[in-house]
Amino acid sequence: MAIQQKEIELNGDKFLITTFPAMKGMNYLKRLTRLVGPAMMAANGEGDVLEGKSAMQVAVEALVDATDKVEVEQLILDLLSGTTLGGKEINFDQYFSANYGTLFKLLFEVLKLNYGNFIEAITTAEMQKVMAGN
Repeated sequence: MAIQQKEIELNGDKFLITTFPAMKGMNYLKRLTRLVGPAMMAANGEGDVLEGKSAMQVAVEALVDATDKVEVEQLILDLLSGTTLGGKEINFDQYFSANYGTLFKLLFEVLKLNYGNFIEAITTAEMQKVMAGN
């Protein structure tokens, strides 16, 4: 499949998202997994019974711990590197200053366009059977 583009509108501004070349996409996925993987696993667990913590509390702790191991700011810049605003490069610090809601909506759209089919593939019943060894 070739590189794709998708135009979206957020808060009246038009963004053009371009999919990542394959190797960049794999690198970003590896870094994303390092960041959110432990939290996702913890969220699906039972929490910490001995310390009286819910699964969500353990997941949040895992996410906070992971932010020390992954350069989150650079990862966000890399994820948005193929996205333009009104046909121009986004002035990140200027545009997203006190505009974090739009930042995370845009990141969600970038992730959905680039990894949506991957996420769909690993969450199907067939893949779950494969992972379970059935």
